[in-house]
Amino acid sequence: SPQARAARTYEVVEKFGVVRAEPRVDSRMKTKKSKGARFMCSEMTMNGWLRLSSEPGWIQVAAYSEECEGFTEVVVPVGNQEEPILAVARHMPQGICCFEVIFKAGVPVRKEPDRRAPTLTSVRRGEFVFADVQNFDGWVKLVGAVEGWMMVFSPEWGELLRPRRDVGNIDLWALCETWACARRRPGSTVAGLTARDMQSLKDLEKRMDADAGELLAKCGPQGRGELVSRGMLRQEDLKLCDSAVRRRVFAALLSETAREGEDWLRALLPGFDRARAAAARRVPALPEDEEHEPEEQGGEEDEEGDWYGFGGEQGQWYTPGQPFEGLGVEALGPGFDPLDLGAFGGTTELEFEGRTYTMAGNGVVFDPPNQVPIGIWNKETKTMSPAIGHVPGLPYTTISYFGRAYVLTEDSQLIDPETEAVVGVFDRDAGSISLVEPEDSANDIPLYDPVFDDGEPIHPSEYLERGRQSAKKGKYKAAAFLYEEALKGCAQQRSVDLEFEAEILHARCECWLNLESYRELLEDANRVLSAGGCEDDAVLTELRRWRKIAGDALRAPPRPGGA
Repeated sequence: SPQARAARTYEVVEKFGVVRAEPRVDSRMKTKKSKGARFMCSEMTMNGWLRLSSEPGWIQVAAYSEECEGFTEVVVPVGNQEEPILAVARHMPQGICCFEVIFKAGVPVRKEPDRRAPTLTSVRRGEFVFADVQNFDGWVKLVGAVEGWMMVFSPEWGELLRPRRDVGNIDLWALCETWACARRRPGSTVAGLTARDMQSLKDLEKRMDADAGELLAKCGPQGRGELVSRGMLRQEDLKLCDSAVRRRVFAALLSETAREGEDWLRALLPGFDRARAAAARRVPALPEDEEHEPEEQGGEEDEEGDWYGFGGEQGQWYTPGQPFEGLGVEALGPGFDPLDLGAFGGTTELEFEGRTYTMAGNGVVFDPPNQVPIGIWNKETKTMSPAIGHVPGLPYTTISYFGRAYVLTEDSQLIDPETEAVVGVFDRDAGSISLVEPEDSANDIPLYDPVFDDGEPIHPSEYLERGRQSAKKGKYKAAAFLYEEALKGCAQQRSVDLEFEAEILHARCECWLNLESYRELLEDANRVLSAGGCEDDAVLTELRRWRKIAGDALRAPPRPGGA
């Protein structure tokens, strides 16, 4: 239970354990705990510091021993405790972890690590968030402009946040400050980041990473002193390992670009503070020359990540030694990456019906970057069969077919997990599926959502996003219903955002047009045009055209036999 995992008891197994004021090896020592002493804690940093529950202070789980040339456990969990659920089981050498929000409706940030706690804000799909602390029940504590707690995995909805991989050369504290700047700039604190903002930040990261690598390659190990004279490195940075030096150069280039780059970039990152990012950066618990992330070699990554000694669940993710309970991505856990060549021991290309796919060694076929399987390749019949999987710890079976995942009921019906609508039937004898087009209804997308339903109003932007997803599928009634909920949410906000309301009304106008609901189309179009909240000439022109279509349709005589 969450209550049982909230606080855990540990015992000191070394001669003594040092309790420090902050989770850093250079922080002030508060006290020492002798061997055999027990204490309780409820939080842990990403690089292995436990926060004491009954007194202020932090203690390391494991310390680096020069004598042993490796890790030495300082404290261990006392036996007979419920296994923890760790959002991040691997050691993060920078003391911070970057996550991408992957849940389509976005994920709420809560005041406390409890789904009943008040919602502080909500983060949209595609955004990066940063956490330096986690608890033992699958929650992470954010740092940066967005602060609070986020759930990483939901038993009902699966993976919500995905830890990013291959960030060993990225200064995550500087990157965190970059996203924080964009979120703090005027207008973004209410409306949030746009899709264009997010893509610009991701493109900037890639460019700075490439520039840092190119600059270091050009200088060479002997020319790094020049980077010190340019202010990109400090003299003491020259003693760091290559990956740490590259991170420092990445941060320096990022600061320089934010300060002297293009106008649009300076507007996106006002007041970028490299010093603030450097101050937040924690001294790692390990020596710098040991600060590499473990190499990706199949299952060895999980063994390396379990050095904490917890051996707990990672949400409902796959753990070493657990037998596969299916052939789809669900059996491998939501963190499975089909682009990782070591995931199945190598992949090969597969040509099927004029397209090229990626096939893993066990026959699972993907169309990267989509992580939901295309199916299972049958070598004898040269056909693609649905991939039947099972989510560990959950009672239902899943079927993945051509990039879409469905929930399989006992009576062989297929349920769309996004809309909870019946979308097809699975023929168990033939091993095939038949999809049907569900009736377009506002009930196709329920308002109840176990992730967001906490008795408080959902942010209007979440209803807007869910409405857009429905409209893309041609479910215009459902979309219009969700847009109405978004407008209701706007009415409950402390300040009126005419531009945001105009965006919602414009989206709903498109639904009315497709549904031929001309009276509603005329009302919404007039509402936007008269309120003055929209300044986009293209949108205004489109609304005037739609208004004319609606007016003409309402003035036209009724068709024979029609209403």
